[in-house]
Amino acid sequence: MSIKETVVWFNQHYAESRNNGDTKNNFYCGITCDLERRANEHNASFICHTKCDTFDTAQELEKQLHEQGYDTGDKVGNGQENSIYVYMYRKIHGVTIE
Repeated sequence: MSIKETVVWFNQHYAESRNNGDTKNNFYCGITCDLERRANEHNASFICHTKCDTFDTAQELEKQLHEQGYDTGDKVGNGQENSIYVYMYRKIHGVTIE
């Protein structure tokens, strides 16, 4: 999938997972090299995730998700050269760690 198609795919997962009153800012998107470790660090279950070909592609996808209104933290595109997974989860006050 292209980055544009992947953004549409993330938006579909958002639409299917949102509760009444949720906005995209209620969902966190990030990049990582280790999905299991990152899920544990966030204390979250991912709604969706995808593997990108390169770190640059993962950074661009995260940037596009940020521009769509998702919470991406303080530094968009943060990560390391092997951070090729982009993920999304619903933020839950007092449970998840952004």
